[in-house]
Amino acid sequence: RIRPARFYTFNDDNRTVFIEHIASNGTDLEGIFIRTRKDNDIQVMTAQKGKFSYLAKPGMHQLQLNDAQVFKKVQAGTDFSARFGKFTLWLPALTPQDPEYRAKSAPSKALSTSSDPQDKAELQWRLSTAVSTFLLTLAAIPLSRSRPRQGRYAKMMLALGIYAIYFILLDVSRSWVEQGTINTIWWVPAALGVLVFLLYFPVARRKARRLHA
Repeated sequence: RIRPARFYTFNDDNRTVFIEHIASNGTDLEGIFIRTRKDNDIQVMTAQKGKFSYLAKPGMHQLQLNDAQVFKKVQAGTDFSARFGKFTLWLPALTPQDPEYRAKSAPSKALSTSSDPQDKAELQWRLSTAVSTFLLTLAAIPLSRSRPRQGRYAKMMLALGIYAIYFILLDVSRSWVEQGTINTIWWVPAALGVLVFLLYFPVARRKARRLHA
């Protein structure tokens, strides 16, 4: 899926790849640039020509650079610079994202089959919208009721607080899924579901008492 003369990022932007020209066979490359960042260390590799072998071994692609130059700048230590006649890289068989691709504009069907954390987060966010609307509507019913001596808007601040905290947690969880920190945002709707149950529990208990009376 890599196209010539475009920048591609891998591993959460830790690696950037640019290839000026790709032959029709998809193997012979020209004008190769690879920048890798690890913490504060930066490594840059360039080569006039190279050869790409698709799945040269299970789960790995092989990239062979000809007349390669390697520059490495490290935070703690000595910087490194070298030239190699041939330099071989083994790359995990991951699918790069086209720079024009946006998870927000992708169809849900495509998101459901993707293993990319950003796609997973976007799909879960979409599915959670209906669940959130339903749960917040249920929560609004007991919160809209007030005791005889309470004002009509006595619970307004509580309702606004629940709404704000819920969507803040949902948005934070979405970011965590995009970063691969957690796998799901569904713990937030689950927590809201527990809160809704607690809001309705006193009402259900009073109704049960009336029936038994």
